[in-house]
Amino acid sequence: MSIRKNLITLASVLTLVTFLPSGVLASIRCPTSKYEKCIDRAEQALNDCLDHATLTEVLCWSRYGYAKIWCTILYGVRSIFD
Repeated sequence: MSIRKNLITLASVLTLVTFLPSGVLASIRCPTSKYEKCIDRAEQALNDCLDHATLTEVLCWSRYGYAKIWCTILYGVRSIFD
């Protein structure tokens, strides 16, 4: 039951993260270089995790989803206060 709940949460997070930054954040006038660097770091961390993962692949994708959400939140906050 816990695995099913985690997979549903992961799918929801990835869906939200996939669609939110491309449309909404691209229209904000703040420079995107910090956001792109943050996403690049998240993708590199995912690749590193997957390189070393065997049974923990789901955890890698979950961490990646949370990292992308964090980048999105930081980008939004920076665009408001910059």
